[in-house]
Amino acid sequence: MKKYWYILMTSIALSCLFIVGCDKVKHEHVYQDAWCTDENSHWQVCTTCGEKQGITLHNGGTATCTEKAVCQTCGAAYGDVAAHTYDVENYDETYHWKECSCGKIEETKTAHTGGEATCTEKAICDGCGEAYGETLAHEYTIDNYDETYHWKECVCGAVDEETKALHYDNDTSCQEQQTCESCGVVFGDYGAHEYTVLNNNDTYHWYSCECGEISNDGNVLHCGGVATCEELAICEVCETPYGEKEDHVYTVDGKDDTTHWKECACGEVDQNSVSTHEGGEATCLVKAVCDVCGVTYGEFGEHSGGVATCENQAVCDICSLPYGALGNHVYDVDGGDGEYTWKECVCGEIDESTKEEIVNTGGTDGGNGDNTGEGDNEDGGEVQPPEEEIEYAQLYGAGTVDDPYVLTGTCNVKLTANSLDAYIYFAYETQADGVLAFTDTKNVDGNTFEIGTNKYVMEGIDATHIEVEMWKTYYIRCKVNTVGEFTFAFVVE
Repeated sequence: MKKYWYILMTSIALSCLFIVGCDKVKHEHVYQDAWCTDENSHWQVCTTCGEKQGITLHNGGTATCTEKAVCQTCGAAYGDVAAHTYDVENYDETYHWKECSCGKIEETKTAHTGGEATCTEKAICDGCGEAYGETLAHEYTIDNYDETYHWKECVCGAVDEETKALHYDNDTSCQEQQTCESCGVVFGDYGAHEYTVLNNNDTYHWYSCECGEISNDGNVLHCGGVATCEELAICEVCETPYGEKEDHVYTVDGKDDTTHWKECACGEVDQNSVSTHEGGEATCLVKAVCDVCGVTYGEFGEHSGGVATCENQAVCDICSLPYGALGNHVYDVDGGDGEYTWKECVCGEIDESTKEEIVNTGGTDGGNGDNTGEGDNEDGGEVQPPEEEIEYAQLYGAGTVDDPYVLTGTCNVKLTANSLDAYIYFAYETQADGVLAFTDTKNVDGNTFEIGTNKYVMEGIDATHIEVEMWKTYYIRCKVNTVGEFTFAFVVE
């Protein structure tokens, strides 16, 4: 404040000097708003000529022991400061005294006296009522503790830091707090959980402590692995199968003897794609070939063509093999033996119903001679060799050959096939009752053996063992499964 008024008063004084030095010219006074002052009074000055107006003594304001009074008109400090008033009591650790509100201390200080100190409180001065001096020493006679430490302390609660020590216990658990081996207090937190147990369900896996507490990571979705149409994906963390199997992809062609279909690589069949074989044409030599999948299916076709007689079966136009039953006898040949006459077939079979006794009325023998046939073939005659795609059996070792395709005895067959589509045809005449057995096959598809006395009705592996009768002819057919030489043996056991 003093600095402000000093600057203001200096500015006004300089203005006044400037105005006084100017030539006085008659004009209308214009007084500045600021006051010019000195230690006792204040006034205003014309801004043109410097003439003073309203010179008045400072007035108002109240002086203190540190500041002069301030004029209520011009704001300048004036007069003397007031005397100190020692009406404030004060003290420090050693003395008490009277002082002015401005902080001026009365000349006389008095030392604190009286009172009685404890370990928690200093003595109270009888003169000023303030604490002074030092507290008494603590007496650490009481045991105490908290969750971390144990110690000795005074009745006032002061702790003997030299006796303060951490609780200790060598055992810890996530389910129990520790017990201090020194003071017996239960202390500290429970032991930390150890999340070492891996758990899982169909969707998540998580870690937990042995106590059952679950890790803060919580449930985590299974991850990794690759699902197939047969197996679920395997989580790479917990090795648990999870999720869904992949859909089947039906890209593999499947087939059996009667149907074809699409299937997955795992073997699962697309039931909507299952359908029976269709198309193709079967003959007595080959089965039909499916137009869709190309597999051979169904049964061999029937033999066809040829004409059966009473001595020979019909010979198939396709495979040239005899088939079917013998034709009926045709009794259109006259026969007799000198005692009887009859009608007989060209094969020699007599129609007994036409047999009549010859009545001898004299004269030479009217017999018509011996017209009996020369034997018959119960089995329908010899096997006729087919005209194409046929290999004929030849023997080596034991056995006999009546012709290139009628075999007897214990036979070892050796032959050469020129085509995988070739069939082997031959007839076998038995010399004893028993079971016809095929053994030591090499490069022969045993599943294609067909054996019968009239036509080839027996197929498959069971056809390699068939009961036979002595002195009968059995017709045999089999398909080769390789080009080149192959062998097999057969005998009636």
